[in-house]
Amino acid sequence: SYARVDGFVDELERVTPADVQRVARAYLTPQTRTVGWLLLEGDGGGEGDDGTDTGQPSLGRVALHPGQIVEDEGAGGCARFARSITTRVTATPADPASVRSMTVSWAGPRSGSSDMLPNDEGGYDAVIGPFDAGAVDAGQSADVSVTVKSVDGAGKAAEHTTSFTLRSCD
Repeated sequence: SYARVDGFVDELERVTPADVQRVARAYLTPQTRTVGWLLLEGDGGGEGDDGTDTGQPSLGRVALHPGQIVEDEGAGGCARFARSITTRVTATPADPASVRSMTVSWAGPRSGSSDMLPNDEGGYDAVIGPFDAGAVDAGQSADVSVTVKSVDGAGKAAEHTTSFTLRSCD
């Protein structure tokens, strides 16, 4: 109600980092999280009348969690605030049985690539980060472009590109 307006700022100022961590541990659990998936449309591959492969492989979904991370300042820096310094990339091919390889590459203040490993849900996972301090100018952020590539047994490839935000620790 409007009656709380006068004391609201005082209430917020009394919240400690320990309070936030206690509540986060209680409510931000795997059982209560919501994960959004980007569903891709397009040719999901297929077979012709003679059984030959007629399509390209496709990625059913690609997700980054979290979508924003900070530089790794070590134990004395951002890590003490429980901010994420890595992001998990999850990709699920439309036809997991046809996958020969899944890779992820990223480009931004720092670039790299990695093979993705199968997970228990029929998809593939990889971790990007941590990024050393200084990857982003103090007080700034940068987009990091992430490309997931699926290659099938016939050597045909499907790619999807998305991005996440890398913030400086300052």
